Formats: sequence, structure tokens, C-alpha cells
Amino acid sequence: MVLREKVYQVIKERIVNGQYRPGQPLNEKEIIEELQVSRTPFREAINALNEENLVQIFANRGIFVREITAKDLANSFEIRFLLEPYVTRVACLHMPDAVIRNLVERCQNCLAAGYRDML
Repeated sequence: MVLREKVYQVIKERIVNGQYRPGQPLNEKEIIEELQVSRTPFREAINALNEENLVQIFANRGIFVREITAKDLANSFEIRFLLEPYVTRVACLHMPDAVIRNLVERCQNCLAAGYRDML
């Protein structure tokens, strides 16, 4: 795994599971030392997280976990409701039946296991 991807996955996981709370500043030096990476992969990962609106970068202030508003959630769900049925239909037309059955089974397992596994 590329270092940038490792840093990205660790920080994203911590945001998703609540270890890094909304509005919390991220300590660049601390994370770099903990993950034993240089500043470049850290910055690349932060830029990717910023593109996904998971963090906000403020010049001369730092990097903060983004606070998600009700409007943000509503907008993302609206887009997903429009796109996902179409994308699913197109993907299913090109997938072997065995792959579709496997996906259905995995979805059923996630639903049975709970919210965390669905994430």
C-alpha cells in the first residue's frame, strides 16, 4: 500500500468511527510521528480527505475535522437517490449472475450485522 493511502485510510477510519470528532483539529506532527511517514504522504492524504469534505484546511490555523450539517446530509442523499439506481442497473447488466448473488449475500450480511459493518 502506498504511504499516502495508508495515512488516508487511518485518518478516514478515525473520522468515521468518531475517534476524531467534528471540529477537532488534527495535529499534523503527532500523526506523522505516530504513522512514521513524512510530511508529503500526510499532505496528500489530507488533500484527498479535503476533496471528500471530511476535513477542512485553514491557512495559518490548521486542519480540522469537518462538521457535517443536516443540509450536507440532505444534499448527499438527494444525489445518491438520483444516481445509485441508474448506476446499479447499468452495473448489473454487465455482471455475471454469480457476482450479483455474492453482492446480495454480502449486503444481507451487513444488514444483519448492524450499522458499523454497513459503513
